Amino acid sequence: LPRCIDSLVGLQRLWAANNELIGLPTALARLDHLYELQVKGSPDLRYPPPDVVTEGREAVVSYLLANMRYEDALTIGNRAESDAIALEKKAEDDESASQLAKSLIE
Repeated sequence: LPRCIDSLVGLQRLWAANNELIGLPTALARLDHLYELQVKGSPDLRYPPPDVVTEGREAVVSYLLANMRYEDALTIGNRAESDAIALEKKAEDDESASQLAKSLIE
């Protein structure tokens, strides 16, 4: 299933049972109108785990939603780390520019 499945905002039923799925995209948790989700009988499905799948749609959506929040937290963490690296680089560039200006003045 594609990660962009959440663009199908009106999707009500998803029958993907007996497939070679390995995992479900967390974006499924964003589909507010999805009231039927069939993925049983997919022997390779690992995400969510089989015990969650057997509990039904509500359990699957709850599991995906919880993991979506975790992924979002990682993304925010990665973004913060990227911002910190960019600021560090800018500070280094500013220091280099400052040293160059001082040497030109002297």
